[in-house]
Amino acid sequence: DNLLRHEQGHFDIAELVSRKIKKAICKKFKRRGYNSMLMGKIWSEYYEEYRKMQKEYDIQTNFQKNRIIQIEWEERIKKELDLLNMY
Repeated sequence: DNLLRHEQGHFDIAELVSRKIKKAICKKFKRRGYNSMLMGKIWSEYYEEYRKMQKEYDIQTNFQKNRIIQIEWEERIKKELDLLNMY
């Protein structure tokens, strides 16, 4: 159960960054006709954040072994996802 919760955290981090990318795109475009070059630029801006957050998550939670930190991360991710719920 603990390992599954930890891996769910990795999935949720990916969803969080995905929502941030969608938010950035929506700020730049009012319609769907955006070009792929700009999309790639926006993705690259957030990809480093994604990689860093995934790494910090594993290190700080000690790969789900530190239950207190694991729970803190779950709460942090949920709060951030809720803030980006419209994306």
